Amino acid sequence: MLAPTVRMPRLLVVLWMVALCGAGAPAQTLTPAQSEAKADGIIGKFLQVSGELKAMELVKSRRDLGKLTLPGIGISGDVEVLSKAPNKTRMTMKIAGVGEIVEAFDGETAWVMDPIQGYREKTELELSATVRQSDFYMAANYKTHYPKREWLGSETVEGKATDKLRLHPVEGAPELWYIDRKSNLLVRMDSVSHLPQGDIASQVYLEDYKEVDGVMEPMRIRIVNPIAPVTMELSSSESNVEIDDSVFVSPRKRGPEEIVIIQ
Repeated sequence: MLAPTVRMPRLLVVLWMVALCGAGAPAQTLTPAQSEAKADGIIGKFLQVSGELKAMELVKSRRDLGKLTLPGIGISGDVEVLSKAPNKTRMTMKIAGVGEIVEAFDGETAWVMDPIQGYREKTELELSATVRQSDFYMAANYKTHYPKREWLGSETVEGKATDKLRLHPVEGAPELWYIDRKSNLLVRMDSVSHLPQGDIASQVYLEDYKEVDGVMEPMRIRIVNPIAPVTMELSSSESNVEIDDSVFVSPRKRGPEEIVIIQ
C-alpha cells in the first residue's frame, strides 16, 4: 500500500495490509458527458482547496513520520513514508513482535520486503495500482490515471454530506471518492486492492487535515477492511527534504547478494 491522492495515494500505496467499496442518494439523470463534467468540477475544487495544484510547483518531496496501529489484534509500531517527485515512494514499518516491513517503488520496480515472506516484486494489477498511486502529483494528474469519471450523487460519510464519485483507472477496478461538500476535501476512498492473497475491498478514511507548507494533509488515515484494519497517525510531515534515490531501489538491484523472488 504506498501513501491516496492528494498525494495520499503515495501514503496508501504502501499499506499493503490495507486495501481498499457505498450507497446514498441517487444521482439526478445526467448524460455521461454531464456526469463527467460535474465530477471534474468537484475534483477541481478539491485540488484548489487542498493545495495540490500549487504543490506541483512548490513541493518535490515529503517525509512523514507516525504510528501505525492494527486495533483488531493489538499490534502497533512506527512508520516512515518517503515520497519524491515524480514517482518514487517508500514506506518503512517497524512493528513490535513482527520486525521491519518495507514497501517501495523506485520508478520501475515495486517491491516488498518483510521478515515473514521475504522479498517479492509486484506484477500485473498490483503493480499498475502502485505505479498510479506513486505519482507524487497523482490527484492533480487524475485525468491521466482515471480516463473515465462519474458523479453518482450525494452520500453521508461520518456525518458529512459528500459528493460520491466513481473513477475508472486505466487498469483495475473502479474506485469511489467521497468529497466533503462543505470543506471540499477528500474524506474517503473505496477501492479493491489486487494482492497475492486475493482481491480485498477496503475503505480509507482521510481525517484531521492540517496545512503543511501550503498543502492540506490528512494526519490520520483509517483503513477499514475485513482482513486487518489499520490506523496511521502522523506526528510530523515535512516537505522538500533531501532524499537520496538509493533508498527506493530494490535489494535485487542494489547488490550482488541473491534475492529469492516470491511468485
